[in-house]
Amino acid sequence: MKLAGAAYLVWIGIKALHSHGLATAHERSSLPLSTVFRQSVIGNMLNPKVTLFFIMFLLQFVDTYGAQSVMLQMFELGGVFMLQTVVVFSAFGIGAGMIGAWLKRRPRVGVWLDRLASVTFIALGIRVALRD
Repeated sequence: MKLAGAAYLVWIGIKALHSHGLATAHERSSLPLSTVFRQSVIGNMLNPKVTLFFIMFLLQFVDTYGAQSVMLQMFELGGVFMLQTVVVFSAFGIGAGMIGAWLKRRPRVGVWLDRLASVTFIALGIRVALRD
């Protein structure tokens, strides 16, 4: 399993080494925003980590002897979680958009970032393969 993981890291590194960075990013057709949103919502709904988070982590903050029902408290905590998620993911999206726009104006930087990532993946793959 370890060698398969190491080989996969090296393969990703080699693939990134042959990439053309963001120079070819405009050649792909962009998806409608509604499609991206729908795919994101479905992907998050099918993500077991979120369910485990709600079941294992949030329950410790529920007062089972309080005046409010457990269900209402879970809805409140879930609402706070969703609000924080919207704020954080929006900040990530805005930041990624700004960085992407900057990189599109400088396509050679994207090529060098791909090369740096490829060397990193290859080095990690070699390290994993040689580690005891």
